[in-house]
Amino acid sequence: MVKNLITFDKNPYNHIKIIDLIDESDYMKWEILDYHNQKFILDNIVGQTPFTRKGHSNFLKLLPTLKRKQYITYFDNRAIGKVSFTPVDYGWDIFSYHLFHENDLGKGYGFLMVAAFFLYGFVNLHICKLTTTVRLFNYASMRILQCLGCRIEKQDNQLFYLICTEKDYMSEKEKVSSILAKKFFS
Repeated sequence: MVKNLITFDKNPYNHIKIIDLIDESDYMKWEILDYHNQKFILDNIVGQTPFTRKGHSNFLKLLPTLKRKQYITYFDNRAIGKVSFTPVDYGWDIFSYHLFHENDLGKGYGFLMVAAFFLYGFVNLHICKLTTTVRLFNYASMRILQCLGCRIEKQDNQLFYLICTEKDYMSEKEKVSSILAKKFFS
């Protein structure tokens, strides 16, 4: 029995389930190492350093005590990606995500995954805001985050720094749900 399972009742999110990495199988705990080290992921995420087996082993030993939370997202019982964030007083800091499969790029799975987390965070947990960063050329992530209400707070020569408040998200929530329902289930 999975303790930290997040599910949704309404379309399109009812096809999503989210599991805390702590509750995942040993297989999945190690599989995320290979997923993370794929070129298409390392080329687009903020932290571009490949993980090592030794480093990942240490991470897994510390996982139950870490403040940063890690979740695996499933669409119709197929693992599609990982989301992580650090809980802070106001909500979530350094929200990040990536898909697992390169052939899922451009098909809406990233949008659906992130939208499910925003829904869970802002509606179920009542977080006030979240912050995130995106590499300057990662236009797909920028589009996803901006569609969900994120706005650019600042930028430097490598990153956009984004913020999303509950009000920002709530103003986009119904439109996002409608877009996703049409994309996946029309």
